[in-house]
Amino acid sequence: MAAADAANGERAQESALNWLMHWYQSQCDGEWEHDQGISIETLDNPGWSLKIDLEDTEAHGREMPPRTYGDMEQGVDWWICGTRDNHFWASGGPLQLETMIRDLPRLDRRQRNGALT
Repeated sequence: MAAADAANGERAQESALNWLMHWYQSQCDGEWEHDQGISIETLDNPGWSLKIDLEDTEAHGREMPPRTYGDMEQGVDWWICGTRDNHFWASGGPLQLETMIRDLPRLDRRQRNGALT
């Protein structure tokens, strides 16, 4: 059972990363990739930081109020994300990178529906 759970986890992680890679590729038009981009860094508390420039993308100008989960002071199972200054940003615990990446396509779906939920 543990092996099946691990395999499912790997597929889910692969899907989030795969989505991000394809999204990035779809933005590259000979100009966007020179001035905008994606930044993934580590935090010292520990955790991850994700920042994605939305300039000249379908998400340009869209807003998503900050969403939080967990408490970073209490452990590793936390994350926060939203949009600010035309960037999608997220920070989270060391096991939350996949969750943080998954919030960008959720923003994209909300945009297509014309409302943020």
